[in-house]
Amino acid sequence: AAGNVTPLTDGLQTASLRAVDASRSRLMNGLMIQPWHPFTPDSAQPLTPGKAVLVPVEVFPTSALIAKGHKLRVAVGASNLP
Repeated sequence: AAGNVTPLTDGLQTASLRAVDASRSRLMNGLMIQPWHPFTPDSAQPLTPGKAVLVPVEVFPTSALIAKGHKLRVAVGASNLP
């Protein structure tokens, strides 16, 4: 079935700037739900080709009413694509 897609929120993160300041991040029940990134040259962390790293992404809070029969889609990608 064809339908419309309406983005609700998003997040974008550069892997080399993945450092997190835990003291400024938002936690819920001990789980970091909104990481705070300094985004400064001093916070840059090197990457090694072929080695996986954890990259905490801040997804900005939002709210929405999902109507009965509608679907909620979560899309994760490796680029800044619509």
